[in-house]
Amino acid sequence: MIALLASALTALSLSGNWNFTHDVTGASGWTEVRVPHDWAAAGPFDPDGECRTGKLPWKGKGLYRRTFEVAEREWDAAYLEFDGAMCHPRVTLNGADVGGWDYGYACFRLDVTKTLRPGANEISVALDTTALKARFYPGAGLYRGVTLKLYAKGVEHLVPDSVFITTPEVTKEKATVRVVYETTKGKGEKTFEVRNPRLWDVDDPHLYELELFGE
Repeated sequence: MIALLASALTALSLSGNWNFTHDVTGASGWTEVRVPHDWAAAGPFDPDGECRTGKLPWKGKGLYRRTFEVAEREWDAAYLEFDGAMCHPRVTLNGADVGGWDYGYACFRLDVTKTLRPGANEISVALDTTALKARFYPGAGLYRGVTLKLYAKGVEHLVPDSVFITTPEVTKEKATVRVVYETTKGKGEKTFEVRNPRLWDVDDPHLYELELFGE
């Protein structure tokens, strides 16, 4: 890993214990589950269901809910990150709709700076797979991790999705790496060299990691 600049980030995992129900009104049917969670994987199998989707009950609606706590307000920005939610998630935080996503196989991020509060918070995620068609088993639910990211108050931090990395020159002797990014204080750029780089190859698929402002 190559690390540049100091960290301004606190990441709180919200995976683990959640409550789940198929009643999207939230009136009944709550059970405790652990996220990542696929509600269809629990079955039951449908003998008349489609073989291509595993004869599992993946079509339906679901609602996830949990509470979590954060310390006194010492952050300038807060984001919820979902690594995978099948499908069409709508996210509510402390009773306010904070956004959603129109897909199920991509991660997404929501700005919750104005909605998050010190102390106890309640988050819920509604999901709906009823309109989907599939040629394979698609999954259903919060099937990947959930993370709350807090950026320290008064400390420079990255603007989400602002980092671009290029390698203008690569040889066996050295690689020039150019990093362009944007922070709360403006745009920035870093260029550095990696001596004797381990070049990617199908027989040696090595990848480098870059850490910037703790991310």
